[in-house]
Amino acid sequence: MEKISFTIGIPTVNPKYLRFTIESALSQNYVNFNVMVLNNASDSTYKKEIKSITESFKSEKIRYFENSDQLPMVSNWNKLLSYADKDFFLLLCDDDTIEEDLLAEIYRLILKYPDALIFRSRIKTIGQDGEIINVGRSSPEVETDIDFIWHRVVWNKDTNVSEFIVKTEVLKSIDGFTDMYAGWGSDILTWFQLAELSHVVISTSIPLANHRASKINAGLNSSVNLRLKEISTYVNRLKNIISKLKPVDKYQKILLEDIIENLPKHSFDNKMVLLRLKNKILRMFAITLLLIKEKEYKPSLKIKLKLIIC
Repeated sequence: MEKISFTIGIPTVNPKYLRFTIESALSQNYVNFNVMVLNNASDSTYKKEIKSITESFKSEKIRYFENSDQLPMVSNWNKLLSYADKDFFLLLCDDDTIEEDLLAEIYRLILKYPDALIFRSRIKTIGQDGEIINVGRSSPEVETDIDFIWHRVVWNKDTNVSEFIVKTEVLKSIDGFTDMYAGWGSDILTWFQLAELSHVVISTSIPLANHRASKINAGLNSSVNLRLKEISTYVNRLKNIISKLKPVDKYQKILLEDIIENLPKHSFDNKMVLLRLKNKILRMFAITLLLIKEKEYKPSLKIKLKLIIC
């Protein structure tokens, strides 16, 4: 009997890929789940289209909610979380999809590791028409909290919101997703927190979550100053999480030291990501100014020139 239950929460502001997202959520082979769609669009035409698309799915598993006024991204995520009434929660972005066996595979892993709080799928990147662009790197089935954070901080291992399934009550107990000014970094800080509480992150090597490479990315729709301010907040909150990590052997101690040593570079790398401005002249100016002001991490002249002219 499928006693473990899941909520698939879909926060949406854009209807472009929403039908594919909802279809993938409702197509799960695992039975005990529901789908919650929260309409956070500010554009009245988008809002009506999102409602129409959602209501076109005649399924008892789907529930529709709508904000009267648009909320900031993380506040909207947490409002959606507040509606979740199942054991585990998956935040599915409105342009991403999941494969039909995702919940069944996570259910298998939950039975195997009943004390874990955070689970993840290997991810694929798909194009605008759903074609596979690439398959992401796999993770070990059991990864310690220190290893998980080490891979992200030291090696910049990509993560995506839609690949994680977490214990609902525990996510609520830490006040939901970490609040950030414009949303950037909220998800990964939340996963770091849950990893530290769980001590392990459980993963499947089967790529069952799909991140769509599209121009719709709410996390990058903010000013340069706001983006850089978020990095400072992100690093301070990351330091707080790192301070709670407890290595259990000499190898984990080495990894933890490596994380701490690489924090300045990690911060700098993320600043470069957030300065991916469309206007090349503005991008060159912003990166040049940052390189002049940067104090924590000093890249070589060769790297500086490459960053400026890229």
